Amino acid sequence: MTRERLTINGTNKLRMLNATLMLCAALGGLSISAAQAATITVFDAPGAIYTFANSINAGGSATGIYIDGNRVTHSFLRDPSGNITSFDPPGSTSTTASSIDGGGKIAGYFSDNNNLTFHGFLRKANGTFISFDAPGAVYTYGNSINAAGAIAGYYYDSNGKSHGFIRAANGSFAVFDPAGSLDTEVWSIDNGGAVTGYYFDGNGVQHGFVRDSVGNITSFDPAGSIETSPLGINAAGAIAGYYTDSNSATHGFIRASNGSFTVFDPAGSTGTQAHAIGNGGKITGYYLDSNGRPHGFVRATNGSITTFDPPGSDSTSAVSISGGDIAGGFEDTTDNDQIRGYVRTP
Repeated sequence: MTRERLTINGTNKLRMLNATLMLCAALGGLSISAAQAATITVFDAPGAIYTFANSINAGGSATGIYIDGNRVTHSFLRDPSGNITSFDPPGSTSTTASSIDGGGKIAGYFSDNNNLTFHGFLRKANGTFISFDAPGAVYTYGNSINAAGAIAGYYYDSNGKSHGFIRAANGSFAVFDPAGSLDTEVWSIDNGGAVTGYYFDGNGVQHGFVRDSVGNITSFDPAGSIETSPLGINAAGAIAGYYTDSNSATHGFIRASNGSFTVFDPAGSTGTQAHAIGNGGKITGYYLDSNGRPHGFVRATNGSITTFDPPGSDSTSAVSISGGDIAGGFEDTTDNDQIRGYVRTP
């Protein structure tokens, strides 16, 4: 069994995690070593009925969204000491913070009162905002920011078609689509400017792609995939995500910079989703057990995979990793099924 130290509102508790729920590597029979003690800190934004951490940086600062008692969505910044700052760009009616870089800059998107149009935003470390729209955009979604301040995401044009974009720190845009794409979505950018995401071809089939820093685009799919969803890329060019097979089961994958794939699943899993990869190669995401309940996991560079759940959770999502720290959200059955944020530190 694996012991994890849990922190809830300043109170430490110990939870024993059943080793039979641990993920194992897909290469078959790889044993899972006992994990080192980890701390899971649970938190709620002030006044929130729903809190979810979307991104964490190497310094331990996390950002994400919360919903208040009036069902309005706002964003927050939680510093490593646990102090939480709520924020919204001027004119926002709903704010989603998607990504935070090492310097504290945050990217995301917000809606306004003009037919609920969505715009991208950059929140600087000093708390000031820059809003932006991709050229020709009706809706703009900023999904990822890198150390250089470049923001990647996608936008919808007036015909309802989505396209990828990169907004450089100077405000200039590069817009793009893989060859044959009808719709393109970009989800992650690395510090060198390479991005990954997926697109839909003329037959409606979803494929993964990587666009390098000079604009070359490579399409890819793991063997057996009928739908490929890359969601994270690290400084080494390794990509993490998941794919769906012909039996509608999902599997986690890593695509190395040379194009080779490693596929992994937990023992007894009915579905695996890898959502983020750190610069050291650790991967986080979640999987479904035989009862359809999601649990968080972290996959080490040696292929060993450890599962985790905050206390009281029957539904855990892990979506961001940086320096070993993981962020996400869970459904707390001990607190009226409230969705709460957490940070897991090694």
